Amino acid sequence: MSQQKNSPQIVLCMLLSTPQGSSGTLAAGILKIYSTGVSGIFRIMRILFYQKKYIKAKALLEVMRKNFPDDMEPLRKARINFFLASVFFRQGEIKKAKTLISVNTELMKDKSGWAVSIRMLELMLLAEQHNKEECIGKAKQLQRFLKYNPAASKRDVLMAELFFKWAQRDSKNPKSLKGLLGKQNPTAPFRAGGKDYAWDAMSHEIIRYDTWIGKFMKKPQLTAR
Repeated sequence: MSQQKNSPQIVLCMLLSTPQGSSGTLAAGILKIYSTGVSGIFRIMRILFYQKKYIKAKALLEVMRKNFPDDMEPLRKARINFFLASVFFRQGEIKKAKTLISVNTELMKDKSGWAVSIRMLELMLLAEQHNKEECIGKAKQLQRFLKYNPAASKRDVLMAELFFKWAQRDSKNPKSLKGLLGKQNPTAPFRAGGKDYAWDAMSHEIIRYDTWIGKFMKKPQLTAR
């Protein structure tokens, strides 16, 4: 096949135009096309995820997991598992997402932003399960991790601090979220899109922190188990 036919744009159009039921078959074909590399597959997966084509994204990722080359580097395998856990999270399959996170130790050791994102996803999963005590404990761990990580971004630090303060709210005496962190609106820096707080669609942050927590904050407080 020519390079043009193998381009991510062509393959993406094929996947988007394929009925949901045949996603697995097409995903297998795409994987064969990209047998020499997975960078194009990662780009396709992001687009499917951001367009909320979760069924097709899951089909693609599950085919990739079943066909890991023996020599694929562990970090790439871990990223594929992380992407799939993110899809499960968006579909509300919390237990499946937690299972993938629990065995994905390679990303926990990563020195770049992926180590932050897998910890954030772990926090979001705990929050969705209303596990207050463990959520606060993990939030503290994330704050310590960011404190001693020179690669941590201001966006990551703000998100961890906001999440920790939110999880600590007393459910018997709930306070308005306004004023948290000493700001009129705690999520304002994210929405403002300044250089230090702007979301990068091609970064490690697959699920936008600010969008998720902005919606989740409106739900009842976490309760201790």
